[in-house]
Amino acid sequence: NKFLSSNGVWSGNINDSPHPAYIFRTETFCKRFNFWSCKIMKKVLFCGTTNLDYFIYSKLLPVEGVTIKGNFEQNAGGKGANQAVACSKLGNKPFFYTRLSNDMAGKYLYSSLVSNGVKTKAIKIVKNNKSGVALIFVDEKARNLIGIAPGLNEKMPKTEINKALKLLKKNDIVVCEMGIPIGSIKEI
Repeated sequence: NKFLSSNGVWSGNINDSPHPAYIFRTETFCKRFNFWSCKIMKKVLFCGTTNLDYFIYSKLLPVEGVTIKGNFEQNAGGKGANQAVACSKLGNKPFFYTRLSNDMAGKYLYSSLVSNGVKTKAIKIVKNNKSGVALIFVDEKARNLIGIAPGLNEKMPKTEINKALKLLKKNDIVVCEMGIPIGSIKEI
């Protein structure tokens, strides 16, 4: 299972990242906030977006009126999901609050999170709706064009947030990313 880095360029397994600085920044962030220790591992709840990313890798980026050919790849992504997976890969098994549908994208994303060691107890499944998706074009110089259909990432109700927060105790850690609604972040 693959995840997209926060810079939107690299796609691949977190362990195979060609950008060691991304891993280093994540490790430094996790250690700075003491996500784990030898004696006591703190619980961590990530709140953020989850998207099914559709990549097209081609020589050039598309321009208006021109069709391009490329290679296709599908990966699990979203800034919040990427952060939760990175934390899991570094030794903690974080909770993740996001919203997914029971559609094909949602099932794929949920499965990817589980297989990457992320605890899914806080994930809200909303039936007969749309999970978030992204269409990402990447050229041979790693430049990209990204379009998203946020789906359920656009709404994160207070009741769901409060339910997710109940998984934590005092002095546990909550990490939010700016892809979710500002009102939701203020609630947290």
